[in-house]
Amino acid sequence: MPNIERFVGRQHELELATRILAGGRCPIVVCGLRGIGKTSFCGALVERTRHLFPGGFLTTSGHALSHCASGDSPGAFLHHIIENGRPAFTIGPKLLFVDDFDALRELELRGLIDSAACHEFRCLFAGYSRPPDSLGSEEICLAPLNDSEIAQFLKTSGLADNYLNDQMRQELARRTAGHPLAIRLAISMAKSGGPSGPELARSLDSLSTDGLLRRNGRVLDASSSEVRQV
Repeated sequence: MPNIERFVGRQHELELATRILAGGRCPIVVCGLRGIGKTSFCGALVERTRHLFPGGFLTTSGHALSHCASGDSPGAFLHHIIENGRPAFTIGPKLLFVDDFDALRELELRGLIDSAACHEFRCLFAGYSRPPDSLGSEEICLAPLNDSEIAQFLKTSGLADNYLNDQMRQELARRTAGHPLAIRLAISMAKSGGPSGPELARSLDSLSTDGLLRRNGRVLDASSSEVRQV
């Protein structure tokens, strides 16, 4: 799971997701733009609901399941992992978290959910696509951070007081449209001795949050080489 030390906000969504996990058996799908904070949100949700799943946790990705070395379906591969992972898993409710679930086809997802249910796993999925209706899932879409959440985000970064005045913080919020990944890029540039002040805001002109976050027309997300380099 991701490091969630700087996770802020999303309290309404966390409370909603916690109620769903505690009260039902349908999968939860967290969706939103690339870099909007879906994986971090799921990490915070897992920490918040750990007591609900004494049987254990399993974390994987849709890409990993779609390239099963054994050639099995994701559902069969999950069964193999669980059977060979004992006694890591115990009797009782468990949680399966699948990041980038959209790498799987609809039938693969259906089989994965059925296999998970046989082993008392609740399913938590994250991806940028809307889930197929056939999954019967509860959907939580993450919006950009609001002004209050952006202020919290900057405060936890240690950047706000040292680098940015009020005007600059407002400009940063406007230029990034509340997109967490764009804010992280700006913070990283400032901390690494990059552009500061008005130049920092102007550097964000190369980032657009219209639909998907892009640099020079290419999709940019938290695992992109550009982000890792910054």
